[in-house]
Amino acid sequence: MIMTQQNDLRTSKLFLYKNLSYKITTFYPHGTSNYSGKYTLENDVLELKDSNIENKTKNRFTNLYKLNKLI
Repeated sequence: MIMTQQNDLRTSKLFLYKNLSYKITTFYPHGTSNYSGKYTLENDVLELKDSNIENKTKNRFTNLYKLNKLI
């Protein structure tokens, strides 16, 4: 898991896999919803290859992230 978002008593998690696919899971009291797709990670920029991911996840996730390196 790379990222967790929480609001409205709902938690969402982003999972990245070695085969360059991702899964976003949002947990609800009655179940879960899942979104999946492909991603790229170049020059510390994570791009989820879904231009509509913001609408699908109700603005919990976007398709571009600049990552910080911890050393």
